[in-house]
Amino acid sequence: MASMATPKQIWEQQQSQMQRVKNSGVIVGNETPMKDDKEEEMAKSALALFRAKEEEIERKKVEVRDKVETYMGRVEEATRRLADIREELDALIDPMRKDIAFLRKKIDTVNRELKPLGQSCQKKEREYKEALEALNDKNKEKTQLVSKLMELLRMTRVYPNASFTGISERPPKLLPVPESDATEEANLTVWKKSLLFNCSGFTVFDSKGNLVFRVDNYMDGHKGEILLMDATGNPLLTIRRKKMSLGDSWLVYEGESFVNPCLRVRKSMNILNKNCLAYVIPGNNNTNTNTNRNNIVYEIKGSYSQRSCSVYDDNKRLAAEIKKKEAVKGVAYGTDIFRLIVQPGHIRTDFAMALVILLDQMHTRKHRDKAHLDHSTAVLCPYG
Repeated sequence: MASMATPKQIWEQQQSQMQRVKNSGVIVGNETPMKDDKEEEMAKSALALFRAKEEEIERKKVEVRDKVETYMGRVEEATRRLADIREELDALIDPMRKDIAFLRKKIDTVNRELKPLGQSCQKKEREYKEALEALNDKNKEKTQLVSKLMELLRMTRVYPNASFTGISERPPKLLPVPESDATEEANLTVWKKSLLFNCSGFTVFDSKGNLVFRVDNYMDGHKGEILLMDATGNPLLTIRRKKMSLGDSWLVYEGESFVNPCLRVRKSMNILNKNCLAYVIPGNNNTNTNTNRNNIVYEIKGSYSQRSCSVYDDNKRLAAEIKKKEAVKGVAYGTDIFRLIVQPGHIRTDFAMALVILLDQMHTRKHRDKAHLDHSTAVLCPYG
């Protein structure tokens, strides 16, 4: 237990011993000087012992401090290791977290930089679309002008003497309509187009390039009627679809009247004779053309789609022909431009042109599709 006593307690014990010695000396009386020296030595010995104990205590305090510091260092190192291990574990759980966070920052930065550029691109895109629309409009106008120019060039090659600036001015030379007593065949060029732009119809020229017949606003101006005019616009024949007819039947009148038709034209419905296209009987005859062949004045055979047709009279003589127009100087013509050859003394030229119009009505698909909805009217006019 003495080793467990503190230096203060040891010092107090020594002081109490010295006091007891002094008290004993007073009681005894006079002591010897040797006793005083012994007491002094004992005091010195106690003081030395006290100092030795203090030094030992300080040494132990230093040792304990060193041990505590060493332990604290180990704790700090272990804490750092635990933090590193935790980071490694987080990396193992989501190895791309850091990369993703870095990339997100990069993306945000790039988006901020690209935002004004995107707005500029949208503005340029709008300007480009507006410019492209304007260019398309100009191209359409150019295409229309080129198309008109090509038509004019085409017409001037085929009909060098014709005027294509319009029909408001009458041609300077008027040609009479060839009659049935003519001595030479009439070689006509038929163009399935009106001289008026954006209109449909027919334009017919003779072998010298002079305008003979014309049909304007074909199938558009007068529903159910077709007007054939001469060069000055005078009506020659009016063609009207017969109403309440079982087949495709038409009536041809002189001028613009609708009294006493001069011809009746009926599409052939004989499936055994597909070469026959249509029959023509006198206008004052109401008999069925399919059953009474004695009333037929003209019979049309061939193929209108191929522009190869022949018109025969009641004596089986060739009265008129429809043929393709031959290419001139490398210029090939389609089915819209063809020839009409009329033999003298067998059929009137205007009647032959009326038959061409009716063949186009009967054997052109767009007209066949509309046949049950409306009746077409055309005007055929010779240019004189």
